[in-house]
Order: sequence, then structure tokens, then C-alpha cells
Amino acid sequence: MGMVQAAQPLRMLPLRFTLRSRGIRFPGFSGSIWHGGIGQMLAKASPQAFATLYQTEPESRLYAILPPAEAEYPAGAIFELRMTLFGAGIECALAVAQAIAELGMIGLRPGGSYDVIAISHLSPLLYHRARFHHLAASA
Repeated sequence: MGMVQAAQPLRMLPLRFTLRSRGIRFPGFSGSIWHGGIGQMLAKASPQAFATLYQTEPESRLYAILPPAEAEYPAGAIFELRMTLFGAGIECALAVAQAIAELGMIGLRPGGSYDVIAISHLSPLLYHRARFHHLAASA
């Protein structure tokens, strides 16, 4: 029988972007709009970050976006965008933050524009696969 290998840690960096709307209206679910807008900004400003995060198969992407829940934010409304970077994608955090700030100045299409008023990480997390298996088994 083969040797059992130790589980490799899954590195994650959950980011929270607090944004102030300049008037935003999405035609529905905004996840794909954010995905496309951030990708365009990264492709222009940081080709290496774009390649790391976007030039992969969809099932192996090194990020996850949690878009704002509402379809409309009037001017002055505060809302959040969350994005988690995984593994090598963590090295792209600065480029992602810059891309999101630049996207706010240019504006989402469709959607609108916003200002970044705060960027924070929720917590730098380090998980092990064994921990996930333990949690799943006890649920």
C-alpha cells in the first residue's frame, strides 16, 4: 500500500470592499458584471494577475466573488463587495484592490460607478482538508 500524504493547507484571503454608490442599478444578478469588470481592469493594469486569476478553467479559479445583494443602490448608499483569493491568487491582492478602485472610477457596465471607502480582510484563514472532513462528518 502507498503512504498517506499529509494534507496540504488551503490558503485563503477573504477581502471586504466597502463601497459608496454614485448611483448603481444592475439588471439582475451582478456577479458576472463584477467578474467581467474586474477582469478587464486586471488585463489592462496587471497582466500577470489577470493570467493568474482569469486564464484558468472555471472550476480551478483562484478567487470567488460575493456580489452585493441588491439590484439598486442610490447615490450615497454604502454597500459591500466580497472577494476571496485562494492559493497563488493571494499574491494578486494588491492588483485586485487597485482594479476594483479603478473600476469604480470608470463604472460598471451595466451598473454604474462607486467610490471605494474601505478595504479590509475578514481574517487570513488557513484550513486543512482534514478539518473539512472532520466538520462534514460531524454535521
